[in-house]
Amino acid sequence: MTKETTSTSIHHKKKPVEYGMNYIYAQYKKTTDKPLSQAVFSSIWKDYAQKMMTKVIENKYDFKLQAQLGSVYIISKKIQFLLDENGNLIRKGFRVDWRATRELWDEDEDAKQRKQVIYHFNEHSGRRNYRFYWDKRLSKLKYQSYYMFYPSRKWKRTLAKHIKSDDFDTIYYEI
Repeated sequence: MTKETTSTSIHHKKKPVEYGMNYIYAQYKKTTDKPLSQAVFSSIWKDYAQKMMTKVIENKYDFKLQAQLGSVYIISKKIQFLLDENGNLIRKGFRVDWRATRELWDEDEDAKQRKQVIYHFNEHSGRRNYRFYWDKRLSKLKYQSYYMFYPSRKWKRTLAKHIKSDDFDTIYYEI
């Protein structure tokens, strides 16, 4: 069996998705005498994914996967501010705000030479980081540590937009 990669494949750390839409459709075709066209099948699949992910993001829905594969939901974690012995911020876990950093570098050449950066502190969300999480604790999946869930960029952006919205009041699971 060859690995199929299409324009919809997701690459993470240069590892292509082995079981993308083409593989799922091929498996579906084996199960029925009158299969839907790939365009119709893909449309139904995308509509289903849209509804489920919208529920997960907006309604704190705990999406239980079929065949005892676990659940997908969103977790939040409070950002920890730690200082070293010199009183400097330990930057582990902080993301660089590249837009603000570039603006600083355009205004201050000395900051650019020192490679000073500005970090996101998530003030809009109460200094919390949010992410999708695949909970495999109750899963019956064999070798489950080899499987990963990486939501597409679309869903990460949708979650960020929801968190930054004025009417954000969803309380996700905390770790």
